[in-house]
Amino acid sequence: MANVKNTPKDALETSAGKHLMDGIEFPDVLKKMKDPTSKDNKPGHPVPSVNAVQQTLGGVAQERDAAYEALEEAKATIETQSDQLERFKRERESGDTVQSMPTDLFVASFLHDRISIFDDESDDLEENDSFASLIKNIEANGQETPILARPHPEIEGRYQIAYGHRRHAACEELGREVKARIKNLTDDEMIKAQNSENQVRAGLSFLEEGLLFLNLLKEKEYNHAKIARVTGSSQTKVAKALSIIQKLPNEEILREIGKAKDIGRPRWNKLSKLCEQNEAVKEALAKLVETDTFKSVPTGKPRFEVFMTTAMEAAALTPADVKAKPGDTVFGNNEMTLRKTRKSVVFEISKEEHPALASYFETHGDDVLEFVREKMSMN
Repeated sequence: MANVKNTPKDALETSAGKHLMDGIEFPDVLKKMKDPTSKDNKPGHPVPSVNAVQQTLGGVAQERDAAYEALEEAKATIETQSDQLERFKRERESGDTVQSMPTDLFVASFLHDRISIFDDESDDLEENDSFASLIKNIEANGQETPILARPHPEIEGRYQIAYGHRRHAACEELGREVKARIKNLTDDEMIKAQNSENQVRAGLSFLEEGLLFLNLLKEKEYNHAKIARVTGSSQTKVAKALSIIQKLPNEEILREIGKAKDIGRPRWNKLSKLCEQNEAVKEALAKLVETDTFKSVPTGKPRFEVFMTTAMEAAALTPADVKAKPGDTVFGNNEMTLRKTRKSVVFEISKEEHPALASYFETHGDDVLEFVREKMSMN
């Protein structure tokens, strides 16, 4: 056996590994080895052999390696979980995962492309029946197709629905969570997504489509080309629809009619011309929608017919007949009358009673205007 007692202390530290001896709680056998000259090394208490020391150090090394392995495993687990969370986040943002979420976290799209999507007032009885069937189906079989939504650009923790408004409403009616894909979408992508669902379902009525184009024109400041691109329409269709819809009363009034899916472009065009020709028409229609009589009429085609009748009656009156009040006549005799309205003055000559005078003004209108201007400059 080697004479360990005569072995220099630094040699022992070197052979055992000085970095292991400092700061480590050694077993008793190693504590004695740390100082061979210790008074504890008495007869009857022999210094352990080198083999014993090596075995003890080997055990310490194994414990150290096991600790390192456990640490590495924990680190790998954390990294794996972090990678999984990051992947889940990416999948959620890309719309690759479906989540069940409370219905009150969702709001309708910024773009209202449909009128009376699902309510008892809808003129589309078939659509109402379809919505009732949807509720029953989800109640019995669950929601099979998720909705698509994006994080709300202005309200943290809320989401805007791109498509699936009916499914969301059905789940809300049933008091259950809605399955949704959450995806970061631009405004253009939102519009395209809505349009894709409209192509699957019954298409928009002329009024709904016209209001959609008008909304994009005013709210988003899209030109005709961009409106056509994001809605999948032609520029010609967009231009024709806007030329009609912009002459009609405002959107709030028009929505009182309902979607009116049976009324096509020709009849809307006729109504727009009546509105354009006589300002009294729009005012008459604005008053009409406030009446109880109108509100009692079913939405859709019946209300449109009431609209058209009211417009034609209003158009048959001249601005002077509608606007003039006692004392409003500025000038009048048996040949001509000049009346004032809210926005203009109306100079009237009857062609039937005074054809020559009316013809003169039609032919020499510029000369008459120049004469008036000269008189004005002299005053």
